[in-house]
Amino acid sequence: MIKAKRQNHWWLLLMPGALFLAGCAGIANALNPAQAEPTPLPVVEGKAPVSAEGRVVPETFTTLFFPSPGRLESIQAQEGAEVEKDALLASLGEREQALAAQAAADAEVEAAQQALDDLTQNADLQRSRAALAVEQARAKLVEAQKAYNDTLKREFTDRLDAREETLQDRKTTLDDRKETLDKYLDLDENNPTRVSAQDNYDAALEDYNTALYERDQLRSQRDTAKAALEEARQALAQAQRDLDDLAAGPDPDLKAQAEARLKAAKAQSDAAARALANMDLRAPFAGVLLEVKQLEPGMWVSAGQPVATLADTSNWYIETTDLTELDVVRIHEGDKVSVTLDAIPGEEFTGEVTSVARTYTEKSGDILYKVRIRLENPPADIRWGLTGTVLFGKD
Repeated sequence: MIKAKRQNHWWLLLMPGALFLAGCAGIANALNPAQAEPTPLPVVEGKAPVSAEGRVVPETFTTLFFPSPGRLESIQAQEGAEVEKDALLASLGEREQALAAQAAADAEVEAAQQALDDLTQNADLQRSRAALAVEQARAKLVEAQKAYNDTLKREFTDRLDAREETLQDRKTTLDDRKETLDKYLDLDENNPTRVSAQDNYDAALEDYNTALYERDQLRSQRDTAKAALEEARQALAQAQRDLDDLAAGPDPDLKAQAEARLKAAKAQSDAAARALANMDLRAPFAGVLLEVKQLEPGMWVSAGQPVATLADTSNWYIETTDLTELDVVRIHEGDKVSVTLDAIPGEEFTGEVTSVARTYTEKSGDILYKVRIRLENPPADIRWGLTGTVLFGKD
C-alpha cells in the first residue's frame, strides 16, 4: 500500500511536464498549419417527416330531420341518390292549421301595411291642406294690411279731421241751444218762446248725433281695419305653425304604433311561413344521400329524429386529430402530403393541407390539433370513414 502511494506521487510529478509538452506541440502546429490536422465538422441531420392517423370525410355533410313533429305524408328520399339543392325529400301531412295561420298572418300584414300607408297619405293630405291654409292666410293678411293702410292715407285722415271738427261745432251749437232752452223751462210748455227754444235744441241735438255717428263710423273703420290686420297676422302665424308641425310627416306616436304593428305582423307571418316550410324536408345543398332511414308514410316522426344523411362528395378529405403541438407547428396550409389508406394497401395518394386548426383538444395530457387535407387523386371506391396514414414533410 505504501509503494502504491509513492508510485502515484511519481505520476503526479510527471503530469505537469506532460501537459507542458502537449501545449508546446499545439503551439507548433499553430505556427505550422501544414502540419496541423483539420477538425471534423459536426453532422446536422434533417428533421424526420411527421406521420399521423386520419379518417376520410366528404366535403361537407349533415343529418337531415324535421324541426317539428308530425305524421309523415310522403318520402321521396332514396339512399344513394344524387339530389340538387332545395330538392324535396320528405313531407309531413295535416298542415291545415299551419296554412290557416299563414293566411291569417298574411292578412294582418296587409292590414297593418294599409294602416301605415293611410297614415302617411293622410299626413300628405294634411300637409297640402295646411300649405293651402298658409297661402290663404297670407292673402288675407295682404288684404287686411291694404285696408288698414287706407285708413292712414291723407284722404281718410282729412275726412276724419273734418268730421271731428263738425262734431265739435255741433257740440258748441248744442250747448248754446241747451243754455237757451234752460232759460225758458219755467214757461208754459205751449209758450211759443219755449216751444221755439225746444225745437232749436232738438234740431241741434239731431245734428250733433249725426256728426257723432259719422265721426265714429270713420274711427270704427280704422279700428276694425287695425283689428283685422292683427287677426290676419295671428292667423298666418298659426297656419305656419300647423304646417311646420306636419313637415316631419305623420304624428310620431301614431307612426311608431303603426310601424310596430307592421313589424309584429311581419314577424308573425315569417314564423308562420317557417312553420309551414318546416313541414317539408329539403336538401340544404347539392349532394348524395348516403343514408335514408326506414320510414313509411303515416308514421309519426319526432322533432329532430334523423331522416337521412346528405353529403357533398365532390371532394374527399382526410382529417387527422392526433397531431401534437410539437408537430403541428411544422405544418402549413398548402403543404403537399402523401396518404395511404388501410383498405387499399400498396397504393399511395397525394393531398394538400387546406386547414390547420387554431384551437386544440386535450387528450391524456397531450395537446392535439386537427388538420384537414384534400385528396387530389382519391380512388374510385373511396368511402366515408376509411382510415389511413398521412405523411407530412416527405421529400
